[in-house]
Amino acid sequence: MQVEQVLSDLGLSEGEIRVYLALLKLGSVPVSRIKEETRLHRTTVYDFIEKLLNKGLIHYSVKGHMKHFNATHPKRLLDFLREKQDRVNDILPELINLNTGNQEEVAVEVYQGTEGLKTCLFEHLKTGNEVLGFGIDEALYKKALPVVMEQLPRLLKENNVKERILTKTDPGYLVDSKQTSYKFVSSEFFSPLSTTVFGNNVEIAVWEPSLTTILIRNKQLADAYKKHFNNLWNQEIMTYHGIKEVKWVFDSIVDSLGKGQSFKVFGIPLQSDVFADYFDEVAFRMDKKGIVSKLLIDERAKRSIKAWSKYPTISIRTQKKEFVTPAEVDIYNPALTVC
Repeated sequence: MQVEQVLSDLGLSEGEIRVYLALLKLGSVPVSRIKEETRLHRTTVYDFIEKLLNKGLIHYSVKGHMKHFNATHPKRLLDFLREKQDRVNDILPELINLNTGNQEEVAVEVYQGTEGLKTCLFEHLKTGNEVLGFGIDEALYKKALPVVMEQLPRLLKENNVKERILTKTDPGYLVDSKQTSYKFVSSEFFSPLSTTVFGNNVEIAVWEPSLTTILIRNKQLADAYKKHFNNLWNQEIMTYHGIKEVKWVFDSIVDSLGKGQSFKVFGIPLQSDVFADYFDEVAFRMDKKGIVSKLLIDERAKRSIKAWSKYPTISIRTQKKEFVTPAEVDIYNPALTVC
């Protein structure tokens, strides 16, 4: 980030910034040297010096009956920022009282860009409760707010906020936090809008063509979204389509099982030979984790039989084609997958 922009965000004018940076560079110098460095009019330089003195960002000493000005240590900027925050805290109760009468009138708030998204994200943390999200692509949040997303696990824990997120299969990024739980939906049903519900608020992030975040404050609407979310979260049957998503399902099965747990499959068809190389990798991972697997395979699926039979934790029996079920069924934990 540009130094000048940060100083401007702190409330320094362009002239103050030029004088302040000049003094950081030059050290203790008279006004004439500041004027030469900044190319500002002498009278204007004095104005900016006075403002910087009042802010405590510069000081002066007298040498040979002449004032020499110097910048205070840059860490003084942190004190300056804290002082501004303290002043805001002093008037905050009065501002809140002024705003009370208008609160019901502000039903919808629209924010533009990454700073707007950040503002809404920090609203989540104020609930001290649960945040529900669907259509959430964490990779988009990571790209827009990399620093905040790195800090999010800590912020969620500090504020005692838990998240339940419905995201797409094979996500590019997930938040590594015990406060956050994920379930995965097929890309076919994945919304391009990111919707979060927290407290009496519904937040919708529209990513294209430009990032816009819409915050709707309405208890009735928030309750309706919560009900819809819980229906999706609690449904017992999930549907996935295409080779990529089916592979993701098998990867998730391996990740969910541990040593000594069982994986049972019947009805592995001849067509599985097309994915024999992939299932060789799955079998290797299952064996390495100590997952106990029992498989019934179509006797014609020679490549699949070879892939699965390499490993001691995997037991295989073959079936004649007339006894192979029309769909493959995988049984693991309390779950069941039908392909």
